[in-house]
Amino acid sequence: TAAQEAAVAFSNADGGVILIGVDDAGTILGRELSPGLIDEIHRAIREEILGDRVLGLTVIIVGALDERWLLEVEVIAAG
Repeated sequence: TAAQEAAVAFSNADGGVILIGVDDAGTILGRELSPGLIDEIHRAIREEILGDRVLGLTVIIVGALDERWLLEVEVIAAG
């Protein structure tokens, strides 16, 4: 996914932030917050990037818009 690709790039550089629920034009669309979504994000990004290596990864629920949520994923550089 685009989030996985961005996380790989951030982990190989200086780190960065991925916003989930925002389109490429910067419009806030929100994302349905289903049970286990944050765990799914952690698992998908960790599997894509590192396998057994450790990565600093934080998922923050930033806010809500009509029952849809904006999530911030902070990726710490792997080096």
